[in-house]
Amino acid sequence: MLNAALDFSCSELSFAIAQPDGRTLTSFQVDLPGRDSSSLPVLVGEALAKAGLTYDDIGAWTVGTGPGSFTALRVAAAFVLGASRGKDQTVRGIPSACGFEGETPFGERVLVLYDGRKHELLGFGLKHSGGFWIPDGWQGVLENPDKLAELRGSYDTFTASPHDIEAVRLFEPALPVVLSPHVNAAVLASIPPGVCDMPPTELIYLRPAVFVDPKPIRTFPGA
Repeated sequence: MLNAALDFSCSELSFAIAQPDGRTLTSFQVDLPGRDSSSLPVLVGEALAKAGLTYDDIGAWTVGTGPGSFTALRVAAAFVLGASRGKDQTVRGIPSACGFEGETPFGERVLVLYDGRKHELLGFGLKHSGGFWIPDGWQGVLENPDKLAELRGSYDTFTASPHDIEAVRLFEPALPVVLSPHVNAAVLASIPPGVCDMPPTELIYLRPAVFVDPKPIRTFPGA
């Protein structure tokens, strides 16, 4: 059974197809400026065709559920659910942070940091288990360096992507950070079923939702 994995948690789209033993059959990563998702179906279709495959050859789908862009995560989840609709294919979600790839973080626990805007950072904790990075249960908003300092004794390594590293260094210049350039869909595809599966529609947004009062209904004379 081939497992296709897709992640679109940031401006980079990552897609991979793994064999039943977890080995990568084909993969690609491409930057989509402005998170333009219009070419997503074309890129995935081309990758399948180059591997001599069709959508019907996929037995299972994995989609990255974040943390990441609100819109991009929804697009990825909707695409995977649509591609598998009406087929005998399973669909699972896995936190995108589990697929960070780059310089290998040392230690057993890693905190992935994101630019939270508004002079804040967002954090998502991982632990090493069974050869994979899986969620450790901590996630949240870091409002000031003191909040980050409270966590420094709990994590062996802090990591961030090139998109977020500048914000991290402005937030806490002295913090040692390992750069993780990519979320690799091939890593997500290689994680065995049941390790950290979640529904593909339960997307991870670290900042709590804020209720905004609805705007008054506009009226026009004579309407």
